[in-house]
Amino acid sequence: MRFTLFLALFISLSSTANAADNTAMKNCSLSAPLPKSGEEANHGQLMLISPRTSELSPNYSGCQTLWFAINGKPIKVSEVEFFNGKPTKFTGFENEQGKISFSCTYKNAKLVNSVGQCDSELPMNIPMASMPSGCFEKVKTGKWPPECEYDGQ
Repeated sequence: MRFTLFLALFISLSSTANAADNTAMKNCSLSAPLPKSGEEANHGQLMLISPRTSELSPNYSGCQTLWFAINGKPIKVSEVEFFNGKPTKFTGFENEQGKISFSCTYKNAKLVNSVGQCDSELPMNIPMASMPSGCFEKVKTGKWPPECEYDGQ
C-alpha cells in the first residue's frame, strides 16, 4: 500500500515538474508562426522565423522556429532551443506531422548528443536572421527597401 501511494505521488510530481519545464521555455510549443514572424527566402520559397533574432534577449530561454510556407500553410522545418541565451538543441522535422528527422544537443557550440545526423559544431546561422514581416513580397520586385534589413547580422 505504501509503495503504491509513493509511486502515485512520484508520478504526479514528475509530470508536474515536466509540465513546468515545458511552459517555462518561451515559444517552444508553437503550432503556427507568430503573427510578426520574420521572413526569409530560399529559392523563392517563403520561410517564416518565430521569434525574430532581434526579439531574443541576451539571456533568452526558449525556442526559435523555422517554418516553410507551402501553399499558404506553415510547415515546421526546424527548431533551436536556447537556455540563458545559448543555443543548446537543434531539431529538424521531416514532415507535416512533426516527425523528428534529427535532434542535436550542444554545449558551448560542440555536439554532446545526437539522434540522426548532426554536425559536430552548431551551425553558424543560429540564431536565424530574418527580414521583418511583409518584406518577402517587397524584395521579390528586385528592390531592397531600407526597412527590410536583416536582424541579427
